[in-house]
Order: sequence, then structure tokens, then C-alpha cells
Amino acid sequence: MNGHNPHPAGVPTLCLGMVGFSPDQRAAMAALVTRRRPGQPAWRVGRFWEADAWWVNGSHIVVLPDGNLHRLTPQAACVAAASGAGTSAGAAAGTGTA
Repeated sequence: MNGHNPHPAGVPTLCLGMVGFSPDQRAAMAALVTRRRPGQPAWRVGRFWEADAWWVNGSHIVVLPDGNLHRLTPQAACVAAASGAGTSAGAAAGTGTA
């Protein structure tokens, strides 16, 4: 294995899609995940729809009773957090989306 080869044979480079993060958060996380670790798959940050894995900021997401995810508006997320509903399905009921 050549120490200068960024893609050693047999070690894949995977794509990570990120959504829901601020530009500063994305930059910090990209620096973290793109660091090479010997013998581990390499990661690059790419387009969400082409990703091998997704990293989602779930602060505005609730799980509906049927298991689907729903994105709350920032205002609804604040109301849900203040009421203690968190990420429960009950938080979505207050938005008229459940």
C-alpha cells in the first residue's frame, strides 16, 4: 500500500449526505468524517440523493404513528419542545399533520 495513495486497494470511499445542518455545522462534520483512518472506509460528503449513508439533523423531525417522518416548521418545533412533546408522534398532532 502506497502511503500517498488516497484510495488503497480494497478500501472503499463512501458518500455521506447531510441535511438540516448550518453551514458551520456541515463544515465541522465534513472535516471530521473525511479524516482518513487506516483500514477503514474513506468518506466524502456528497449530494444527499447519491449518498451511501445520511446524517440528518432531527431537531425538526417527528415520527408519525405510521412510522413515517414529518418535518415540522421551526415554529412548530419550538412549540413541541416547549410542551415537552419532543420527537413523539403527539408533537405532530398539534400541527394538523398527523
